[in-house]
Amino acid sequence: MKNIFKILWFIPFVGVMLFTACSKDDGNDTPEPTVEELLTTGIWYFESQTFTTLDACDKHTNLRLLTNGNFVQELYNDAGGTCDVSATIAGTFVLVSDDTFILSYGTTTVQYTIITVSEDELILQFDGGGDTPITAVLDKNPGDD
Repeated sequence: MKNIFKILWFIPFVGVMLFTACSKDDGNDTPEPTVEELLTTGIWYFESQTFTTLDACDKHTNLRLLTNGNFVQELYNDAGGTCDVSATIAGTFVLVSDDTFILSYGTTTVQYTIITVSEDELILQFDGGGDTPITAVLDKNPGDD
């Protein structure tokens, strides 16, 4: 009789464990965005850069990498107490691999190495003409520290 009670107690216990241990795969898993999707979603604002101190206006300088293979960069500076666009650069954007892209405008071509990219931060390195590459940190918020 004791064995019957043990078996009767054990069967519901196993059933409860099976239902709680397994999750239903309902197919609603959202895939992780690709590097291209991360790069081309929104506007990237410069937050910091090695060898340069960025002021509040510099931190409004931004880069838009477009899905059509183009890019637009707006450079800001302090114009008498207000941040104004001092130049706009437009050209082509080519994602070479998940860790490299190239921007070309006029006769200038710059290759960037992607150190890290997420939905809200982009860290790049590029050759600034010296012995050490320049590292730039960009995010989605203009002027944040």
